[in-house]
Amino acid sequence: MPALKAAFEAAGFTEVKTVLGSGNVVFSARSTSEQALQQKAEAAMEERLGRAFFTIVRPIDQLRKLLVSDPYERFKVDPQAKRIVTFLRGRPNAKIKLPVEMDGARILSMKDGEIFSAYLPTPKGSRLHEPDREDVRQGANDAHLGYRREGGALSR
Repeated sequence: MPALKAAFEAAGFTEVKTVLGSGNVVFSARSTSEQALQQKAEAAMEERLGRAFFTIVRPIDQLRKLLVSDPYERFKVDPQAKRIVTFLRGRPNAKIKLPVEMDGARILSMKDGEIFSAYLPTPKGSRLHEPDREDVRQGANDAHLGYRREGGALSR
């Protein structure tokens, strides 16, 4: 992801590192709002890559607090389960009764701008990351209900 790293560096971010092939970027920046950093990152990608990608910024201290808080502790999550944190730009407006389970994947809780999920891997992989026809139909249902999918997560 050298081009992505170069785009962030050209925008003035420092200590830029891309994380595997995930599209995640770790960087340092002068203190400013998350929204301002998101806009700056998106503008840099548009300028250098020809396309902006939806960007969510979290300060490293907030991520450390999240890890220490162990948001999965109160749920009986199988030790083999994959734990997923979906970051949102804001708090969801919709009130959803949680936990929700479907095909072995569970959405356990929402807190502030994060959704906490877990699933057990299968030989076919994760249904959370491999959409099938039912998932495509579900996308149409999501839109009908006023939701849209962004990076695999639902938002209004």
